[in-house]
Amino acid sequence: MKGRLTSKKKAWAMAAAVVAGSMVILAGCVRQTNIPIVSERTAEDPNSSEAQKAKGEPEAEKQGDRGQEEGGLTGLIKEQTKAPERYQVHIQGEDVTVTADVEVDVPKTDKICLNYVEYSPYTDEELEQIKGILEEELTDEELTYTFDLSAGDSENLPIIWLSATDVSDGAGGAGNSDDLSEFPITEAELEQLEAALASKAERLLQKMDLKDFSLESTRWRQLSVSGGASWTLSGQYGVRLYYSRIVGDLPLVNSERGRGSLRPRSQYVEFLYRADGTLLAVKNIGRERIEDSSEYAGFLLPFSSVSQIFEQCMRTLKIHGDFEGKQPHIYLTVTDVKLAYGMEYGDRIGDMPQTYGRKGKLVPVWVFYGIVEQGYQKPDGTDSGIPRIPLGGGMAEAILSINGENGTIYGEPPAFAIPPQV
Repeated sequence: MKGRLTSKKKAWAMAAAVVAGSMVILAGCVRQTNIPIVSERTAEDPNSSEAQKAKGEPEAEKQGDRGQEEGGLTGLIKEQTKAPERYQVHIQGEDVTVTADVEVDVPKTDKICLNYVEYSPYTDEELEQIKGILEEELTDEELTYTFDLSAGDSENLPIIWLSATDVSDGAGGAGNSDDLSEFPITEAELEQLEAALASKAERLLQKMDLKDFSLESTRWRQLSVSGGASWTLSGQYGVRLYYSRIVGDLPLVNSERGRGSLRPRSQYVEFLYRADGTLLAVKNIGRERIEDSSEYAGFLLPFSSVSQIFEQCMRTLKIHGDFEGKQPHIYLTVTDVKLAYGMEYGDRIGDMPQTYGRKGKLVPVWVFYGIVEQGYQKPDGTDSGIPRIPLGGGMAEAILSINGENGTIYGEPPAFAIPPQV
């Protein structure tokens, strides 16, 4: 039952320095750049120490080790970070256009506990029990399944992986699996069916003792079947349900879902169901034990600073590659901005964070999600009229993740290298 996945542990991060007063100075988004993320304010900040002193108010608490439980911060997190109801911006760069008009998702809590996290291997008895639970779900006798079960150790992730060998939602050269134009179902019927299949998945989560996982996204696809050495579209459809963990009031974001992803990855669970309710695949990748901590975040950056980090990173994005005279352009539409938990491990060997068998910490991160499209522009910067091509199946993905305490950027901001497709 050897696992076939190992962690790809690569970290690229920059620390941001937070100073007292009205100026927040943060490191550049791209290596060896002198462009500041957050520029000096041109007007006096009403919350600065100077302004507060002038009004006879007590000076704001500076960053420090003191936790919220000791009086460091007051009010809901939304108030502490001055997060707006909506995040709205339009960035017109040479290679990238970014548009955002979305709600800012902030948990209704007044403090964020910096819980400990540790990878937790399975015992042989637990693996056998989980295998038995999954076998009870296999109702189609004509399908063949494979199990990939790995207990996990200091070098390998704990893995539970069940899959039908001859059915997949990947095209495998068969055609466009994202084309649902021939799916004979109305939008209302699709929502009903999706809810019924999610209920099946959540009952299975309960059986697997994964009660604190919540549905994050769904994706309908055409199903392909194997015909020996090739795959063909079957004319049937299935839905992939993606679940991530909720810790207290915050979701624990999966670290490798997107271009601007966190490292290391966090535990996630996926189910693939055929539209008739047949279970085709289960992935439970990683396993973590969350331990409560008495430590709380004692300082949170204002959302205005976090958004400036994001915007400066977007302005410096470049498209690389030989495009034979064409001028490709990336259009990014921000779909979600949320405050969540990310995992942070302190032990490192070179550039690689050491995770398995060691303790880390859950830290608050702002995650910007978006849908990415490729288009083309004329030499004068206007749109060429060539239809845009959705990337990543047209699904929203993590674009950038930023530490809410100090502005550290996790993963590498996206660098697009896309050949012309027209």
